[in-house]
This record gives sequence, C-alpha cells and structure tokens, in this order.
Amino acid sequence: MVARPPGPALWRVRRGDAEVVILGGVTPIRHMQAWDRRRVERALEGARELLLPPRAKFGLLDAASFFFRQGALKLPRGQSLEAVLTPELRARYARVRDSFRSDPLRYREWRPAAAGLLMLADFREQGGLSEAKPGSTVARMAKAAHVRVREVGGVRLMDFYDSARRLTRAQDLACFAAALDQIESEAGNAPAAGEAWARGDLAGVRAHYPPPALEPCLAQLPAWESVLERGTAQGVAAIQDALSAGGRSVAVIDLHYLLRPNGVLDRLKAAGDQIDVPPG
Repeated sequence: MVARPPGPALWRVRRGDAEVVILGGVTPIRHMQAWDRRRVERALEGARELLLPPRAKFGLLDAASFFFRQGALKLPRGQSLEAVLTPELRARYARVRDSFRSDPLRYREWRPAAAGLLMLADFREQGGLSEAKPGSTVARMAKAAHVRVREVGGVRLMDFYDSARRLTRAQDLACFAAALDQIESEAGNAPAAGEAWARGDLAGVRAHYPPPALEPCLAQLPAWESVLERGTAQGVAAIQDALSAGGRSVAVIDLHYLLRPNGVLDRLKAAGDQIDVPPG
C-alpha cells in the first residue's frame, strides 16, 4: 500500500514547463480545522501567483447581505415569515431554528428565500464554520511568501439582486426549504467532511460532502445560470491562463467543481494538459 501524502489532497496540472498546483477545498469548514500545510507551503515557494475563488464561494451570503441592505426582499407590511409558510415548512422552520437557538424575530420580516440565507449565515457563524477557508489561510501563506494573490470569477451582485427580487412565491418557498436542507446537511456532515479533507481522504469527503442543497434554488435565477457550470468554467479558464503565463502557480478550487464528471480536472485533461500528484 502506498502511503497517503500528509495533508489535504493536491493535484498538479502541467503544460510544458508551466504548472499549477491545486488544493481542493470544502465549504464550509471549521474555523479551527487543523491541517498539515507543509506541501502547500512548498508549492508556494517561488510561485508566480495564488488563484482563489471569490470571497463568497457561491455568492450566497454576500448577495444576501447586499439585498438585505436594499430592503427589497422584505415582506409586505403586515405580513410575517411564519404566516406565509406552509404548515409543513413552518414546523421545519421552528425545528431547525431552535436547533441552533436563533431568535425568530431576526427573520420575521424577510421573504422566505432571504430569511433562509440569513438563517444559513447565522448557523455557520454559531457553529464556527467558515466559508472563506481554506482559501483565506492559503492567502496569508502566499502573502508571507511574497506571492501575488488573485481572485477569479464571481457574479455581479446587481444582476443577482434583480433576479432574486422577482422570485414567485412558490420559488421563494422552495429556496427557503433548500436553505433548511442545507443547514441540516451541514449540521450532520461538515465536521466529518473537514476532518476527511485534512487527511486527504477523498472517499471520506465524498461521504460527507453532498452537492449543495441550495444549488437548484440559485440555478433558477437567470443571472446565475448554473452554479456548478459557472464555477467550473471559471476555474478552468483561470488555470489555463496561469499555464499560458508560465512558471508555477497555486490554486484553491472547491472539490465540487474540481472532481465532478466534466469538472475542472476532466476538462483540463481533455484539453491536453497533464495531471498528476505533486511530489513531496
């Protein structure tokens, strides 16, 4: 049996003398998740740049805070969240909300989709789960090594806002249900997924890192297109640009984008790039 290298799984994409070392990430992950950083540190030595996804991995919570500030997704005066939910959703909402002791007044005036995103943000904050890591940790490592950090991809929040405000009531309720699904999934899986990720145990990650429950909700917004397709295409384009520029770069890409069929690695391989595991 070949020993697994220490730390999270890495891949190396090569084209001629150029290479990009990819760290696959999971979102969210515990703020205090310990992991062996030595292989990433070595990859950063002499690297030209570090490629990171946008600060909000799926644009969820940044987008939510944006249109919260705009106030466009509040319910009409005199309505409340609980009043517009179906009896089944109302019961689920109470159960999920109480599971992390959140104040119902915080969500009372928001339309269901907005309330669901706010609940997800609160759940992650109270549970010590981070959307920014491991990218933010690798960014600090890159800056210490004097490596340029560049974010790639993203969605214009104004486009997202204009689409989200036109959700039908049925779509609004479906997105709220999806947010509850996401919270329950992360409550049961996020710690185990993070531990498996830190060991480079991809089978363990797959067992505890299902596709985001919110993905179908976001995919129905015209401005968003397909969440996974957009993220995959952006990751491929950034890596191909880095390979064309030469030298070594490092990238952090979510494993949902990286390993899915016709994902980032499959598309790079189809384009003729060589993919292997970096030494040491």
